[in-house]
Amino acid sequence: EVTIDTSTTTTTKLEKHSKSRKFVTRLISGLIMALAEEAEGLEVTVDADPDTPISDKTIHSIKIYFSRLGFRQIRMGGLDDAFNNLETSMSMAEKFALAKSFFNL
Repeated sequence: EVTIDTSTTTTTKLEKHSKSRKFVTRLISGLIMALAEEAEGLEVTVDADPDTPISDKTIHSIKIYFSRLGFRQIRMGGLDDAFNNLETSMSMAEKFALAKSFFNL
């Protein structure tokens, strides 16, 4: 079970400033939730300047608290296959020329 606390560290006088700050908090929480396979106790707190527009928001601090976050390993299988296919199709001279270009010899 994951709860997202959208509270902020400062209070504002105008409700629209609070809404924009909560938007940033929800956005960051949503990104973490989308990327994490498992998230427990996730709480994101954003301290932002209420006098700046959302398009050019000044953020003083972002604090992310959690008790557990789990991510899957990123797999790059498509690139491995492409490099293996390229390597098998190249002649020895082409491989040497490519390797030589990496070291500027």
